[in-house]
Amino acid sequence: MKKSFCFLLAAAFVIFVVSLLHSQVHAATYQLTDNSYLDWSPQINDSGYVVWEENDGNDFEIFLYNGTDTIQLTDNNYDDRSPQINDSGYVVWYGHDGTDYEIFLYNSTTVTQLTNNSYHDMSPQINDSGYVVWHGAYNDSDHEIFLYNGAITTRLTDNSYSEYYPQINNDGYVVWYGQVNDPYSEIFLYNGTTTIQLTDNDYNDTDPQINDDGYVVWFEGIEGDTDFEIFLYNGTDTIQLTDNDYDDWGNPQINDYGYVVWAGGDSKSEDIFLYEPDSEDEDDKGCFISTACGLRMAR
Repeated sequence: MKKSFCFLLAAAFVIFVVSLLHSQVHAATYQLTDNSYLDWSPQINDSGYVVWEENDGNDFEIFLYNGTDTIQLTDNNYDDRSPQINDSGYVVWYGHDGTDYEIFLYNSTTVTQLTNNSYHDMSPQINDSGYVVWHGAYNDSDHEIFLYNGAITTRLTDNSYSEYYPQINNDGYVVWYGQVNDPYSEIFLYNGTTTIQLTDNDYNDTDPQINDDGYVVWFEGIEGDTDFEIFLYNGTDTIQLTDNDYDDWGNPQINDYGYVVWAGGDSKSEDIFLYEPDSEDEDDKGCFISTACGLRMAR
């Protein structure tokens, strides 16, 4: 009886180990495309869905890998560019309709043309709620910001200067830069209700990014664009993260914990910098990058 019990126990243990090994996912690299065309600008969501653009020798088309199959979302004689994907598998891009560029949205079932006008609409971004934001050349020389909320499209800006490259977070907050006093540009934030001008100076403030807490990071050209520095808006105050005699610009990025990364350096070399918020005080986001409170990783 005791031997039978020990045998059953050992057998159960072996079955458990085998099933555990089979359930583990092993790391692997998969080649999603294998053709004689140019496939580039891939984007991926949290489900592992991948979207990219492909030049088929005639024009650019949009493709989606859904974890199992690759689907060609566009098939026409015009360019379709810059696809973006959210965590629901919705894909947005801009494509030429024969006259100008328009915005298109794939909602996992069908493709919808969000714009249909006589001017260029470009650089769309999408959040996890399916909200889409982009800039459109409203009268050829004046670019404005537009927001689609899943039902209607709202023009967020209406002025005599151009705004470019909006970004949107999952709360529907939108950030962009506008050339208020050309050639200088300023940073603007739409908080779902009103638009706030975050900067007001005679420098170039550009390339803003926003996290889901509404924190905004960007770089600013100081002293006639001879020195670029990094700035952070934490929902209340604007903090200058860098103050040095070399350029900090390299496309600053921010995560939902308030960490910021960017590239900075001189003409000879550039390094990667990381800003880490003060963990002891959630409201204190101001700490200059240094050996005491930051991280510098040499390239």
